[in-house]
Amino acid sequence: MRSIVVLAILAIFALTACAGQAEPTAEPPTALPTSAAPPLDTPNPDATAVPAPDNIEQPTAQTNESVATLEAQAGEPLNVVIPGTMIFPEETEAVGPQSSLLTTFQMLEYNQTGGAGNAALTIILLPDGTLTRDGVTGSIPLVEVQAVLEALDKVHFFTVTGTFEGPNTPPDGYRFALNVDTTDASRGISASEGYTPPELQSLFFAISRLGLEPFSYEPG
Repeated sequence: MRSIVVLAILAIFALTACAGQAEPTAEPPTALPTSAAPPLDTPNPDATAVPAPDNIEQPTAQTNESVATLEAQAGEPLNVVIPGTMIFPEETEAVGPQSSLLTTFQMLEYNQTGGAGNAALTIILLPDGTLTRDGVTGSIPLVEVQAVLEALDKVHFFTVTGTFEGPNTPPDGYRFALNVDTTDASRGISASEGYTPPELQSLFFAISRLGLEPFSYEPG
């Protein structure tokens, strides 16, 4: 009889302990973070830009040495254009000063590949300041559009000649292509790392930052 009473008391204690345990509270699901594309005038730390001009190595010395060797073998100077050298035409009656781009500009397109992960960058600029950067469209002030066109004038974009590509470009080296359309003409310049003269390096770097910071160009 005593054992039955003890068992009953133990059963009561067990039921009381079970009843005192609280049910676990389910936590509400965590909402997934949302992100919106930053405006064009907001600096983007993930944006791809051409390295600063001082960081690009020029092969001029090696090329000059090769030309000197050929001239010594030929016994006379050779009219060889050194890759990475800009040649500006002399202004004559046939070749006068460039007409202002401010009144004829229609579109600028800049393409860049290379660097870490061989990232690509595309920029399109229109006369009214409409700027499309890697598919995201916004705008920049007209004063910046004018600054871009003045920079093109400074490098004589439509008349300059030269060889801006060559061998031994590293697989992950930067490659640039700049195309400008006006009501009078269209011109494209392609260049690769190591063969891009300082003036073009600085221009490419400034254009690659359009929409991220105010446009500023200083010839290299």
